Amino acid sequence: MMYSNGFVTIWLLHSQEIAMPLIPVHFTTYMSTMNLLDHLPDKHNHEKIRAEGLALQSLKDKPLRQILAWADKQSSAIHTEELKDSLHYIACFIIIFMFISGYGISTALLEYGGEKLVNVLGYFLILIFIPFVLSLYTLGYLLLGRNTSTNNVHSVLKLLIKFFNALPFGSREKLQSLLKHQLVLKSLSLAYLQYGSIALTAGALTSLVFTIITQDIAFGWNTTLQVSPELFHLITDTIAIPWQALFPSAVPSMELVELSHHYRLGEQINPVLITQAKALGSWWQFLALSLMVWGLFPRIILLLLAKKNVRLSIEKSLLGHPNSSILLKQMNEVYITTHGKTSKNSDHTAAGYDLSQQALKPMRTVSLIGWNLDHNQLPLIMDVKQITAEQLYHAGGKNTLQEDDLIIKSIKNPTVILVKAWEPPMRDFLDFISDLYSHHHEEITIFPIGTAQKQFRAKESEITIWNSKIASLQLPNISIHHDTY
Repeated sequence: MMYSNGFVTIWLLHSQEIAMPLIPVHFTTYMSTMNLLDHLPDKHNHEKIRAEGLALQSLKDKPLRQILAWADKQSSAIHTEELKDSLHYIACFIIIFMFISGYGISTALLEYGGEKLVNVLGYFLILIFIPFVLSLYTLGYLLLGRNTSTNNVHSVLKLLIKFFNALPFGSREKLQSLLKHQLVLKSLSLAYLQYGSIALTAGALTSLVFTIITQDIAFGWNTTLQVSPELFHLITDTIAIPWQALFPSAVPSMELVELSHHYRLGEQINPVLITQAKALGSWWQFLALSLMVWGLFPRIILLLLAKKNVRLSIEKSLLGHPNSSILLKQMNEVYITTHGKTSKNSDHTAAGYDLSQQALKPMRTVSLIGWNLDHNQLPLIMDVKQITAEQLYHAGGKNTLQEDDLIIKSIKNPTVILVKAWEPPMRDFLDFISDLYSHHHEEITIFPIGTAQKQFRAKESEITIWNSKIASLQLPNISIHHDTY
C-alpha cells in the first residue's frame, strides 16, 4: 500500500503526475467551460453556435455532454495549467502536512522510556475512534447533503487560500477567483480533506510500524472509568471482527487484556508486567489493523463518494449557469435572424422540384453541392432552409480539378448547388456546371445564398447577374432558385 511505507513523503514531492490523480475528474475542464459560458454573449454568435451544434446533434438528449463537447472544440478555451498547478500545491500541502501530523501524533503517543506502559486506549481513541466518528459525520453530509457542513468546509478552503497568498506559487487574484464557484469548491474541499485524512492515518501507521521495528514497546491500558477487563475484551473483540478470521493473532485474548490492565500508582511498573513484556508488545498488531480497517478503508470509501459528489456538483453548476440554456437552445434550434426584409420570391422555375420556403424538404432524392463554402456553413444553410439531401459534397474553393472531377462522376441524382450570391460565377464554376450536365443530364438547380444575417437570402441584383451568366451556357434543365429580400 503506497501510503503505508516510509517513502510516501518522497513520492509526494517528486511525482510529476500528482495533480491528475488528486484533482477529481473534469474539474479543470469545468473551469474552462464555465469561463466560456461567462463570455458566451461577447465571443460567440448564434450562427456559429448553431453550426457547431449541428455536428453535436447525437448528444442533443445529453445536455451536459453536449456542452462539454462544444467547449472542447473552442480554441478560445482558457489554459488550465496554472489552475492545475495551484490545485497541485494545495493538495501536496494538505497531504504532506497531514502525513507529518499523523506521524508526529502517533510517535508522541508511542513514546516509551521503560518507566510506563503505552496506553492502548489513548492511542485508539485519538487516532482511530475520533477519526472514525468524523468519517460517519462526513458520510452523513455526503448522503444527506446538509448545508450546515458546507459552510465549515468552505471556511477551511478560505483559510487555505489566505495561507497560499503569501507563498511564491500563490496568486491572490487567481486563487480568490475560485471562490465564485462555491458549489463545486465545497465538494472539492471535502474530497481534499479525505486525502488529508488518508495521509493522517498513513502517517500514524508508518510511525507505528517504524517504532515497532526500531524499539521494544510494552502496551497496557488504564482508565478512570469503571471498565472491567471483561468489558474491555468484549470491546476489542467487536472491533476486531473484520480480521479475526484472517489474523487471529491480532485479536487480543482475555489473558492479554487482564495482564495489560494496570494502574498508575507509584513510580515503578509492576514486576509481573516486566516479565511479560513480550506479550504486552503484541498489542501493536491490533492497533495496526485497527488503523487500516477503521481509519484507512472508511476514508478511501469516503474519497470515492466525495469524488462522485464533485462530479455531481460540476454537472449542477454547468447546467445551472444562466448561459447554458442559451447555448443549448442556440445549438439545437434552427438558426433564425430578424435581419432583412421578407422574401419577395421563394419559388423555383424548374418543373417537378420546389425549394420554396413553404416546401421544407425536396420532393425527390437529390445531391447537394456546396461551392466554395465552409464545411461548417453547409449544414447551417441546410438547417435554415430546411433542405435535406441524400449526398453532400464540397466543390470549388481549395478543391483540385481532380477532386471536382471525382464529384461529378459520383453524382447520379438531380443536383442542387449552393453558391455565394455576392460572388459572380467565374469560369471554373461555369466549366463545372457544363461538365456536370454533360455527365448525367439530370436537373441542376443553382441556389445563390446570401449572408447568415439575411437568413441566407440573396439580393435581387445578385440573382439577375446569376441568371444572365447561367443563361449564357444555353443548357436545358438548369435553373436558378430565387430566395431574395
